[in-house]
Amino acid sequence: MTTLARLSFWVPATQQDHFADTFEHTLLPLLANHRLTDPSVPERPAMPGVFSRLFTVESPAAVTAIGQALHADQTWCATLRASGATHHQTYANGLLELYRAPLGPGTVIADSPSYRQGLWQIFSLENSPTLGMPSIALHQTQDALWLGTYEGLARFDGGQFRLHNHNSGLGDIGWVSGLASDASGVLWVGGQTLAHIDRGNCVHYGPADGLTLPVQALLLDQTVGHLWVGTASGLYLFDSQAGHKGPLDGQSITAVEQDLQGLIWAGTDQGALYPMADRTAQPVSVTRDAPLPPIHDLAADHQGHLWIGTEEGLYCFDGRQTTRFAPDPKSPNGRVSGPQGAAQLLGINAHTLSSRIRKYGLSKNAGLE
Repeated sequence: MTTLARLSFWVPATQQDHFADTFEHTLLPLLANHRLTDPSVPERPAMPGVFSRLFTVESPAAVTAIGQALHADQTWCATLRASGATHHQTYANGLLELYRAPLGPGTVIADSPSYRQGLWQIFSLENSPTLGMPSIALHQTQDALWLGTYEGLARFDGGQFRLHNHNSGLGDIGWVSGLASDASGVLWVGGQTLAHIDRGNCVHYGPADGLTLPVQALLLDQTVGHLWVGTASGLYLFDSQAGHKGPLDGQSITAVEQDLQGLIWAGTDQGALYPMADRTAQPVSVTRDAPLPPIHDLAADHQGHLWIGTEEGLYCFDGRQTTRFAPDPKSPNGRVSGPQGAAQLLGINAHTLSSRIRKYGLSKNAGLE
């Protein structure tokens, strides 16, 4: 599979025929200086008002290098401005982005030390300068655990970690903040781009598809197969052809979750919580005294409860009332400290918790500080 880059320009629909002629006779010779030749029309249409062409490139890393060179090319920028066709402040010189590429084998992470403790194998990823601290995890199959990190996407096969980023088909994915997978094994990855991985091939979606980046949250609706994409400018209901803005335009969506009844919930950085009913949204109040703090994460359990992770503690909403689990004010950074603090958070006896910890081969303080 070849690596393709997409070059896009924001051109009004009434001017696209004229711009196509300008592109072929004036701009394309300049692109040849940057190894961009023999363009083709993308198989999926761009959003209205966008003119796009595909180019074969050497590698995903070459897309970044060529894009930087184009922005530094004064002749290119001046010629494009003189055409008078582009009308996008951010992408006035065009947008070159990764369109499709093979995932590749990734880079084996050799600096992730581990040790065994009872039944557990513990990996010190926090001290791995190459991999970085994981931010999200997804157990896709029996032999694949995917980790979103600040350095890209990592895959753990039970023996070693492989990192995928600018050296593979994910390109400049950056911090991976969202992961989603369906029953067939198709993986969606959200970060500085939205990538769709299927049988080792990566297809990328971005601004030319109508999607604002970066991605802040992802959820695949398991009932109908829709992909919900949370960004700093709103919530998208995404399909393979185009990104469609959802009902929360202008909201910074930081978390998306689906509960036991199939209802979609979205949380924002302003502490607003929205249930999605028939693709419409009205905020719900789950606290009586004050609005929620900024929401970082949402999780639904099998009892129908919605757990809400915020900057100031953990909340549990059962549909009628909310219970708050506040962090220990005596603990550094508001963390749960030791078995006593964890037992208080879980609402069980500390001795019971300690015995359960020993049963699974952990020390009494493992993972609780």
